[in-house]
Amino acid sequence: MPRYFAEMYRKLEKIDPFKDLNDVVYRISAEGIESQVVTESQCDLRELYKELYYYMHLTRKTEREIKLLIKKGKALGKHLSSLGNEATAVGAGYALKKEDWFAPAIRDLGTHLVRGLTPYEIMCQICAKKDGPTHGWDASLHFGDFEKRIIPFVSHLGIMLPIASGCAFGINFHNSEDAVLAFLGDGATSIGIVHEALNIAAVKELPMVVVIENNQWAFGTPNFFEFRSPTLALRALGYGRNVEGFLIDGTNVGMVYNTVSRALDRARNEKIISIIVAKTMRMAGHSLADSHKYVPEEMLEKWRKKDPVDALLKRLTDEFQVDDKTLDQIEERAEQTVKEDLARSEKCSGPKVKDIRRSIFMPEIVHENEIVLPPNNGDLITYREAIRGALITRMTKDPNVILLGEDIGLSGGAFKVTEGLSRIFDNIEWPEDFYKINKIYQRRVIDMPLAESGIVGMAVGSTYLNLRPIVEFEFADFSSSAFMIMVNFVANQIARGFGPMPIVFRMPSGWTKGSSSFHSAHPESWFASTPGFKIVAPITSFDARGLLNSAILDDSPVIFVEYKGIYNLNPESGMIPPELNTPVPEGDYTVPFGRARILKEGVDATVISYGSQMFRAIEAVKRVEAETGKTIEIIDLRSLIPVDFECISESIKKTSRVLVTCEASKTGCFGQTIVSRISEESFEDLDAPVVLIAAEDTPVPFSPELEELYLPTVGKIVSGLSKLLEF
Repeated sequence: MPRYFAEMYRKLEKIDPFKDLNDVVYRISAEGIESQVVTESQCDLRELYKELYYYMHLTRKTEREIKLLIKKGKALGKHLSSLGNEATAVGAGYALKKEDWFAPAIRDLGTHLVRGLTPYEIMCQICAKKDGPTHGWDASLHFGDFEKRIIPFVSHLGIMLPIASGCAFGINFHNSEDAVLAFLGDGATSIGIVHEALNIAAVKELPMVVVIENNQWAFGTPNFFEFRSPTLALRALGYGRNVEGFLIDGTNVGMVYNTVSRALDRARNEKIISIIVAKTMRMAGHSLADSHKYVPEEMLEKWRKKDPVDALLKRLTDEFQVDDKTLDQIEERAEQTVKEDLARSEKCSGPKVKDIRRSIFMPEIVHENEIVLPPNNGDLITYREAIRGALITRMTKDPNVILLGEDIGLSGGAFKVTEGLSRIFDNIEWPEDFYKINKIYQRRVIDMPLAESGIVGMAVGSTYLNLRPIVEFEFADFSSSAFMIMVNFVANQIARGFGPMPIVFRMPSGWTKGSSSFHSAHPESWFASTPGFKIVAPITSFDARGLLNSAILDDSPVIFVEYKGIYNLNPESGMIPPELNTPVPEGDYTVPFGRARILKEGVDATVISYGSQMFRAIEAVKRVEAETGKTIEIIDLRSLIPVDFECISESIKKTSRVLVTCEASKTGCFGQTIVSRISEESFEDLDAPVVLIAAEDTPVPFSPELEELYLPTVGKIVSGLSKLLEF
């Protein structure tokens, strides 16, 4: 270890939180480690500390009532105690300005109260009442409030940091003078998404402050089994000169307030990111169900002597000469507020919703320029040109539309869909601008570090600042790296009452020759099983442009499945079937979600498919019709969620036989979803069992011989269709 770091380690290892953190802050930066005496930044300190004392009491009294509600069986779920964390939560929260954003962790009840949420709202939340922030949709502290600039919280703790970075990006985008405060527990710092977010924040120079509440136990796991550095503040050194670390006493509300205040000012004015480690102790179990017996009693006894409320009381009486009567009045004010809000919350009713499915998406938008079917006249353009054209149209018409992804700006994307957009929208000439790269500002077309979860998180946070992000995954396969945040945050925010969530996820999908297991995914079923995503899968240039326009204009999250094998197919080459070689009209237009397209009418059977499998389906139908003289109807679903089942059911009433085919592996594929619904809703119209032709249930193989066995080939469709007609 270099001498510089060795000396720093030795200093930090010797710090005793009971002796060396009293009124001293340790700052860790590229210049080294230094101890700084805390200086007060508030003029009327006496009034400040009286207010902090009120909120710390309000926190404890609110928590007391929540515990009683749980014990009486009136509250649902569980409560995560903030006992021992009050000084950190209240001090940091009080440092925020009204316009700043706040991303909570699990023990920050005090910050919520400081930001203006009432005990009434919090008790309604935990009792699943209609006046809780999520109106009965979620439990405990799983909520937010956009008016108070509180980012909605979820249990997957690391998720909150990249979303906070997105808010900070939005602040920069709008040239605001605000900042973002994000909380983490010591356990959450072990999650990879936290590194992704901090690295993105440093690279993009975002106005963000991170407070790590090190209460020394991640549920039942002590710090020693979570990390081995003397303090988590050292991690600041890994992110560059614009990131600094601080180690402070998390039980000293004044120290927390002053350290966070200054850090927020540096974030606003200098784009300096601070990682502040507040050392404290969780003085109760992880939840009420946790006995806390694994924590040594002597450890707890030491920290009881540093109780944050008692410490502030001592300072108020000794230093500021606040008399007992005034202190009693402060405590009584908190007590009265909690009692009144408790009484109100017990009278509040539960949510009254007749159809919960209506809560999944934002209200539908009907566009004046809507076209359902392709016109007879127009331009024949490539699939890639159609998608690129929609991006240019929407970005030109709406300055809040942005593109986020890996390699999408300077290099134009893996498939060159975004080629030239950096020049159009950010005025970047590349490679001419290489030697001034440190002065380039990518505002609309943003090259991101290789960090899919971090990218999605930044997209989410940016929507809270009225941006409309489009996320490009290089391959659909890589969206699996962002599952945690997509399925646990993006998909449920509208249902939880925190919509809109106008994000489009562009996913180059499907098999191509030699693509093998890691560049050939069909992501639709992954996300279809998580309510909250709209999913479209266009295969024509007409649909690609029109559905992408609709997706970008939509206020709900959209999975936009596109097919990399056809990006550059020349419409004049004869390689595209006439049914799919659709003209693209001039001007701006949209194609509505939930509308299938009948490519060809027939009376003897129906073939249902979507995406790249449409090529095989059309060829197979031509062969079977030529051999049998039968007529077969072909439906291109185009939109998977919502799906046009009315079109499907009407076709089945006419043909009484149906074959469903898709390119994904059979078990769990979206084709099975269609088969299941047909069996449930159109069973009486069938004269034969529904046939499903899909890929084999194996990883995608590499060799041509194995590919032929794996794929749902034309021959397999022909065989299945022939047997269906003979049944």
